[in-house]
Amino acid sequence: MEEELKYWLAFSKLEGVGSASLFDIYEHFHSMKAAWIASALDWQEVKQLRKSTICEFKENQKKINVDKVEEEFLKKNINVITIADEKYPAELKNLPDPPAILFYKGDFLNKDLSKALAVVGSRKCSSSEIENTTFIIKSLKPAN
Repeated sequence: MEEELKYWLAFSKLEGVGSASLFDIYEHFHSMKAAWIASALDWQEVKQLRKSTICEFKENQKKINVDKVEEEFLKKNINVITIADEKYPAELKNLPDPPAILFYKGDFLNKDLSKALAVVGSRKCSSSEIENTTFIIKSLKPAN
């Protein structure tokens, strides 16, 4: 996994850091690694972030081991692509609020996405939400 991607993953583990915040962070620092190691003072220059968010981020950051986050995704065979990657699907980039990070299994990057379906979910969902989503997705699969 590339060095920069580890930091995107680490940011994805932080509560309260969604796609909009990730865009602002990446736009300001031009590197998620640079953002990760930046001081709280540097963070105050990032637009859209409140001081309380910055303090919470810096406190929670201490609890995340960047290399362990990477291992977690590798062990689960989860692939990751960020909006900064040239392989990020153009169809998604053109959305008004595209996801900053895509987590996926399998290989969709070299496929025709004109008839694709993506399921976007919460980081924290109930067992019934997982069960219902699984049922819907299985019912959409072609018979063959």
